[in-house]
This record gives sequence, C-alpha cells and structure tokens, in this order.
Amino acid sequence: MKVLLIDDDALTGAYLTELVAGRAELSIATSLAAVDDPGAFDALICDRRLPDGDGWLWLAARPSLPPIVLRISGDAASGAWRKPIAPDLLLAALGLLPGDVDDAQAMRSLGANPDAIAKLRAMLLQDLASARVCTAAKLASEDIDAIHRFAAGSRLVGFPGLAASATALERAWRSEQPVDELLKQFQRAVRRVLELP
Repeated sequence: MKVLLIDDDALTGAYLTELVAGRAELSIATSLAAVDDPGAFDALICDRRLPDGDGWLWLAARPSLPPIVLRISGDAASGAWRKPIAPDLLLAALGLLPGDVDDAQAMRSLGANPDAIAKLRAMLLQDLASARVCTAAKLASEDIDAIHRFAAGSRLVGFPGLAASATALERAWRSEQPVDELLKQFQRAVRRVLELP
C-alpha cells in the first residue's frame, strides 16, 4: 500500500513513518506544491493548515484522489481526525490490520478444542451474515454495541483483522472521531471473513 502524508509537522511525519514501517510505503509532502499526483497513492492523509494553503480546500479541488482520504487537524474541526491519532485507529482507517484468521489464537482462547472453534466461528459468521449493516449517517449506540460484541467474538475465535477493525470503529465512535473510513474498513473485514472457506 502506498500512503501519502501531506503535513508540514515533522513529528506527525516521524510518527507515521514509524507506525506504518513494514506495512506500507509512506511518502511525505510538507507543502501542497510538493504533491505531483495524489491519485497515484492508495491512501492520502492531509492536514488543513499548510505553508502554501488550506489542505482541505486543495483536496476538494482535486479531480482524482485515492480511495482512502483522511483529513487531519490539530484542532477539533468537524469531520477531521484530531492529531495525534491513536495508532490502532489510524492503522484501521488505512486498512493495515492483522490477517483474517489466527488459528493459534483461537486454540489458545478455546482450550485447543477444534470442535468448539468450528461451532463458535459458525455462530459468529451467521451473526455477521444476518446483521443489519450500519451506515456512517445512521451509526447509533445499538450498532456500536453490536460492533463491540463482534470485536469480542472475533478475538475469541481467531479473526484478528475483524476484531481490530471493530474495536477501532467502536473507539472512534465513542471518542467522536470520524467513522466513515473505519466503517468501510469494518465492512471490508466482514466481507473477507464471510468469504473464508
């Protein structure tokens, strides 16, 4: 995955460099003029206040953007991620989550009982398949409670990617961070788990 950070804050750049090391290729632009083709990236993280303009206005004027765009700010701007962004939330928003299945974790959680693992995984998959799909516009406390249960159940049966995605979505919602991208990542994690053989 190729990630572009547009931010003139050296600490944010260093933080992201360490956070995504070995998971994604990070490019950093400290000004808007330094960005050639934002559409060439898989994800873009853009600060609002940059030396040569408003990063969010710049985003709005771009005809081609990556599938994942995160607006960040040091202040509490509406619809923006507040810096510093918690590592688990940022990794989840970027889709840099653990793998889909961890059989060793399930064996540890369930006393090395493969029958229990199979039964509980089937129950969780049935719940996921029949669950009402929430949307960012209608995300409500009952959705968050269900997502909390999916996170706990996913950890138990060895679905770490789904567990991490659900946990990040719950944390962002409860801390009033933007949830749109996290909700997309959660829905992708659900689809991947439902497609497992």
